[in-house]
Amino acid sequence: MPSGYGLPYVIRQAAGPGRAVNGTSSSAAAAAGIPAITAEAGGCGLVEEQFVAMHVAGLDGVLARLGMSAAREPAATPAEPTYFGQFLWPRCRQAGWWAPAVKAGDAVTEGQVIGMVGSLDGAVVQETITAPGDGVVIFVTSSPAVADDGLLLGLGAA
Repeated sequence: MPSGYGLPYVIRQAAGPGRAVNGTSSSAAAAAGIPAITAEAGGCGLVEEQFVAMHVAGLDGVLARLGMSAAREPAATPAEPTYFGQFLWPRCRQAGWWAPAVKAGDAVTEGQVIGMVGSLDGAVVQETITAPGDGVVIFVTSSPAVADDGLLLGLGAA
């Protein structure tokens, strides 16, 4: 569940364009033709007790459903996940101040404005960032300071 905010997403990784960021276990598994999941809970890379509990409960439920654990599945029926086949990685051309116009969980369409990169004082818009395809925002880079070719957000696409 890459969104981490209770929004169930499943990303099926495959070798080729639109795969996970290099150096992750999901990208290594995809390159080897092995199924893998990316599970996250919380936001901004912070370890918070409520999200750790959500993460553990979700993992226990997955293991129980697969018959790999004696743990019981959650009493509540979880929402049906949305399946994605690839990642889309919007990036900026040059360093600047990232101002997103979307948040995790938002559905976007190709060409939709998803943010801008500008000067520190906001006086100059260096680049308007648009969605490279239809998808759902699974994360947004939380630091407003971005480098040349900086990763701005991740979209899950069909």
